Amino acid sequence: MAMTPDQWAAEVRRRIGINEGCRLTMYLDTMGIPTIAYGFNLRDGDAQAILKKAGVTDVASVIAGRTALTQAQADNTFAQMLPGYITNAKTTLNTGVFDKLNDARRFVIVDMVYNLGVAGFLGFPSARRAINSAVTATSTAAAHTFYGQAADQMIDSAWYTQVGNRAKRNVAMMRNGTWVNANGDGSA
Repeated sequence: MAMTPDQWAAEVRRRIGINEGCRLTMYLDTMGIPTIAYGFNLRDGDAQAILKKAGVTDVASVIAGRTALTQAQADNTFAQMLPGYITNAKTTLNTGVFDKLNDARRFVIVDMVYNLGVAGFLGFPSARRAINSAVTATSTAAAHTFYGQAADQMIDSAWYTQVGNRAKRNVAMMRNGTWVNANGDGSA
């Protein structure tokens, strides 16, 4: 049964929160980018404005790593960022395709865009082509084949080896169209 939009958004927030973890002080991510909260890139052009909207009074001190966010500020930052990632995820597929995906597969697209950025996810042209084809397939069997191809393309990437169980979960959800354990390895 499909989730309501609010239920789906809550599940997206929950799962990305698990995938990213939350750090209340600035840290450098694996690419050396200053980051805070749920993987929020502090070099983002809107970073200062988003932090101010989240209730941060000394933004420069937070960005410099001298001041920690409160949990409420981290959650508010995340809540402000996520709608933009969902919008960006829609743009990576053919018009209308994202909205025709089931809940789990839509999450995979958002999670990958959140993790990789739009440019990073656009680096999966074969997977995106297969997803677009799955939505327009004329049979369930053909759609299943295309989703499997998309999952295989996801596996055949550096991303898959870099993010571990997060990638395994996303591959399983893309392949099967069902939610898997948010803390697991994609096998359940």
